[in-house]
Amino acid sequence: MVNVLSSCSAPQDLLQFGMPLHAHIISSGFESDEFVKNSLLTMYSKCGDFNSSKFIFDRLAIRMTVSWNVMVASKAHHFHGEDALNLFTEMRYEGVELDQFSLSAGLAASTSLAFVEEGQQLHSLIIKLGYEMDLHVRNAAMDMYGKSVNVVILN
Repeated sequence: MVNVLSSCSAPQDLLQFGMPLHAHIISSGFESDEFVKNSLLTMYSKCGDFNSSKFIFDRLAIRMTVSWNVMVASKAHHFHGEDALNLFTEMRYEGVELDQFSLSAGLAASTSLAFVEEGQQLHSLIIKLGYEMDLHVRNAAMDMYGKSVNVVILN
């Protein structure tokens, strides 16, 4: 189930394959499996169905770092930067261990909103946590600083 769900990553996949598969998961009794729930969360998030992804996220017994990362990154990717930053802040408040994907998603959220100061603060945290050399984090930081130059010049 997990592997099939991972192949659904576009809105047309959601309607054609994802939702019928979710119905099959429910009827088969696999919906309580945490890995299946996280795969459903990922599928709905990638497809931009935030009502369904939030419904699943709110019902996770254990919110793993990857669960938070999916929510933050998908919100940032689908231009819901403020929601993404709020989730990132909640993630930190909950004491979830940040990884390179969490930090990259946080940078993407601040970039999408052109929040330069927040991005710089997050970059300081990245250095403090020792992730400044990670490829994903470096790319997200370069994107944030590259786009922030345009914001500063335009203002």
